[in-house]
Formats: sequence, structure tokens, C-alpha cells
Amino acid sequence: MKKYGILALIAAGSFIGCASAPKPDVNPKEAPVVQVQKDTLVSATDRKSYALGINVGRSLKDVLLTGIDLDIMQKGLKSQLDTSAKVLMTEEEIESTLQDLVKDLQAKREADAKALLQKTLEEQKAFLAKNAKDSGVVTTSSGLQYKIEKTADGIAPKREDKVKVHYKGSLLDGKEFDSSYLRGEPLEFPVSAVIEGWQELLTNMKVGMKVKAWIPSELGYGEVGAPPAIPGNSLLIFEVELLEVQAANPPADTLNVAPLADSTQQTPAQAEVKTDSATTTPKAEPAKQEVKPAEKKVEKTEPTKTETKAQKK
Repeated sequence: MKKYGILALIAAGSFIGCASAPKPDVNPKEAPVVQVQKDTLVSATDRKSYALGINVGRSLKDVLLTGIDLDIMQKGLKSQLDTSAKVLMTEEEIESTLQDLVKDLQAKREADAKALLQKTLEEQKAFLAKNAKDSGVVTTSSGLQYKIEKTADGIAPKREDKVKVHYKGSLLDGKEFDSSYLRGEPLEFPVSAVIEGWQELLTNMKVGMKVKAWIPSELGYGEVGAPPAIPGNSLLIFEVELLEVQAANPPADTLNVAPLADSTQQTPAQAEVKTDSATTTPKAEPAKQEVKPAEKKVEKTEPTKTETKAQKK
């Protein structure tokens, strides 16, 4: 089957339905098409023809918007159904013209998509500019905005850590696209595994904190979006509750809690002895750090010794 075969079949189906419909000289949205046709769809053939026409018409909406003349299109249809009718184009001309039609459709889709992206971006910028004036909203240098709804004194995650959160995500029009609350369980993930806006937001939070955040598209899914739920250039609005942080690399002082606790009870002299033995034992490193304050104290006592020598002289 040639490339134009499918389009020709669709066009044919369209006019089986159009044949029994009134001349398209009125706005379909304004005309009660179904009501007008209800009394004329007497036979099973009428109903099948009309249903096929509706179905094909839906498929051809984009094509018709490119400036197709329905009357001339009907002539092409009849030329295939009536063998005695004259065909006005050669096979090569038909195929070439249909290829041009496909290009026109593609160009129109791209232009419409570009216009929608621009409109969405402008709406996003206008909202963020207005939202930034709210005294409770924090705007970072990257453009991320958030508002603390519940404060807390827990630890703050780093980008290499793993977190557990409850959250709800929606678009600027209020449409919700994701929610751990609806799923009935929080989500665990590495901070570095999510979009940039989430990473920055989480590192500004502490365990137990709850915030509302507005993530610009450039910190989210950009122009591509995450179809079908998130269109391109979408501002993402999240309600986030940080429940837990699992540190990927716990601080050194938390790895050797016992030695550090013991070293606080030692005298400076005892701590120095432990430091010497620590040269071959990595576990004694925290004790070495504890010696530094003692060394500074010794340095402060030296002037007193100098004064004593001067008094002897």
C-alpha cells in the first residue's frame, strides 16, 4: 500500500458520515448536530455511516485545520468510489502532495507547541515574581522558592545522603500529579537522584520540617517536561515533609564516640601519651584532635616561665 493509502482511507470514511450531514457552513460547536441527525438515522446503515464519520472526523481535526476544502476533498473521495469519475491527479502527484501535507501538519504542531511553551513560561515567571513578595517566602539565588510551614531542629541532609519524605506535587493550575500521602507510605531515595530543585530544597531543610516549595522549570523538567503528567516549562509546586536522613558518610566523631568521651576526662599529659600511640592506630585520631586545645594552653604558660627566669636573674 502506498504512503497515501491510509490517509485516503481515512478521508473516505470521513465522507461516508459527511454525506448525510448538513453542509458545513455553520460552527459545529454551535449547531446541535446530534439532535438534527437523530431523526434521520433510521437504518443500521445510517447509524454505522454516521458513527464512522464521527470517528474519522476526530482523526482528521488537525488535518482540516491546515486549510482543507471539504467540497474538493469530497470530489477525491467520489473519484475512488465511482469508477467512472475522472481522477484529477496522477499517482506521483497524489503521493507528493500528501507528503507536503504531512510536513505542514508537523510544522503546525511544532509552532503550536512552541507557543504553548512560551505561554507557560510567561505564566510561571509572573507567578514567581508575585509570590516572591510574600514575606514568608524565601527565594534562593537559583530561583527556588519555599515557605516553612513547620520548623524543626533535626539534622539537615547533604546531597550524598538518603532521605525519607512525605510529599504532594501539583502544577500551577492546581492539578495534582503525584502524592506519597495518597499511596499511603513515604518515599525513600538518595538526594542526588532527584531533580535539582528537590536537591537544593532538601539541603535547606531539617528532619521534622515541613515546607511548601515552588520549583521553576529550569530546576525541574525544563522544556521537555515529564509527559503526560507534567507539560514542558511547568512550575512545580510541592508540599514536602522531611521525616528521616540516612547519612551516606557519617562524621568522624560519630564513628568513635567512646574514645572521644574518654579523652574529655583525661589530663593533657595523658592525652599526649595516647596521641603518640595513635600513630599506628587510626581509631586514636579523634584523640589527637582533642590534644590541640591542651597544646594551646601549654603555649600560653610559657611567658610565665620566662618571667620566672628573669626574676631569678
